[in-house]
Amino acid sequence: MNTTGQKKIVVTPNKVLVTGAGLLGVAAIEKFLSAGWDVVDVSLRKPKLPSGRDIQFLSVDLRDEKAARAAFEPLTDITHMAYTAIHEKPELVAGWSSKEQIETNNAMLRNVVVVRFPRSVHWPSANSL
Repeated sequence: MNTTGQKKIVVTPNKVLVTGAGLLGVAAIEKFLSAGWDVVDVSLRKPKLPSGRDIQFLSVDLRDEKAARAAFEPLTDITHMAYTAIHEKPELVAGWSSKEQIETNNAMLRNVVVVRFPRSVHWPSANSL
């Protein structure tokens, strides 16, 4: 409480972690920026935003658990996450049924979610999905 007896309200700004720099990632980044959010993008390459605005960017291979952990652990002020990252093989349709591609995408998602929310996630194995 302050000296007038009123409670002090602390407003935490919304800060979103966007994974991926493809079409969906760029669209999400632009929408969050337009809404006044702070944005951190994590992907292999920095996205080129149509608006030309700048964001905080971390180049991380999400397939690498140690690299993901090192990148995400310092990000303690993230309030939201938009997961748009994807690993695709050259032949799109065949790739979606590829066990290797499914396992790679599952690992990428796990490397983000488990690191960001370690106490609240029970991650099933790829075999049980």
